[in-house]
Amino acid sequence: MAEKKELYKGAKGLRFGAVILWILAIACEAGAIYLLSIYTDSLLYWMIGVLVLDAVLCIIGSLLWKKANRIKPSQSKNKVVKFFWDQLGVVMCLVAFIPIGILLLRSTDKIDAKTKKILLTVVGVLLAGSVAASIDYNPVSPGDSQNVEALIKSHYSADEYDVNESGDIVVYWTQFGGSMHIDDECYYIADSATKTSGTIAEAIESGKKDPCDNCLSEIKELNKDDIEALAEADADAEGAVEEAPPELTEEKAPSGDAVD
Repeated sequence: MAEKKELYKGAKGLRFGAVILWILAIACEAGAIYLLSIYTDSLLYWMIGVLVLDAVLCIIGSLLWKKANRIKPSQSKNKVVKFFWDQLGVVMCLVAFIPIGILLLRSTDKIDAKTKKILLTVVGVLLAGSVAASIDYNPVSPGDSQNVEALIKSHYSADEYDVNESGDIVVYWTQFGGSMHIDDECYYIADSATKTSGTIAEAIESGKKDPCDNCLSEIKELNKDDIEALAEADADAEGAVEEAPPELTEEKAPSGDAVD
């Protein structure tokens, strides 16, 4: 089993890269502010170029941050904290553009009205575009299908799992088991008469939220507490947890349909 520090392999590097890019974006903003302070007509295109670079750095940083969140989502129970964590890319875009926009609005002696309008339009378009690209429209929580898929991709090579025509990872489960598997020949389900397959989202919807002890052992510790919490929430919502018929419990299950 993977060590705990390796459970979210890759997330730390992605976050570090995002932070570095955001710092560079703010440095670009500082450069644009400096150019504004010494502005001459010959610097117009330099300012536009620096602002475009600012937006590109913001967007790439936000994409890295969102990818890291797929691997290791915020586990905060505070909705406000989780919201800001998920949308940190948007916050950084605002930080990287609003100050220069305010200075442009207040500047009256360095640039003429036409140039000011051009630069404000550029800032507005770049800000809107970078914010739109940085918003996490589908933020992930621990145990979500995107989180599980990202963890599988970060811990296993492409030849260790199957994908469907849409590129989604295919997992396997049995009717009365509680786990999902990436190996249809895993000894827990190899001879099961109720084995089926589908996407990770379909497995989770079927109640198979737990990674297999065997073929998904590297991420077995994934969201232990969160999976249990999700199971309890499902039970509360439905009024009761649906159980397998007594004759098919682990003690009496057919030898070819091991419960996992």
